[in-house]
Amino acid sequence: MADFIASMIAGIFTLIICAFALYASIISFSLFDYAFRWFDAFGIVLSSAGILISFAAMIFACHELLS
Repeated sequence: MADFIASMIAGIFTLIICAFALYASIISFSLFDYAFRWFDAFGIVLSSAGILISFAAMIFACHELLS
C-alpha cells in the first residue's frame, strides 16, 4: 500500500510539472523566431509524452493495487 501511495504522489507531481512545462512551451511558441521554434516544438512533444507516461504509470499502479 505504501508503494501505491508513493507511486501516485510521484505520478501527480510529474503530471503537474509536465503540465506547467507544456503550458510554458505553448505560450512561448509564438515569442521565439524561426531558429528556436524547433526547440520549443521539441519541448511541447516532450511535455506531452511526459503527461502520457505519468497517466500510464498511475493507471499501472492502480492495476497492481487491485490485482
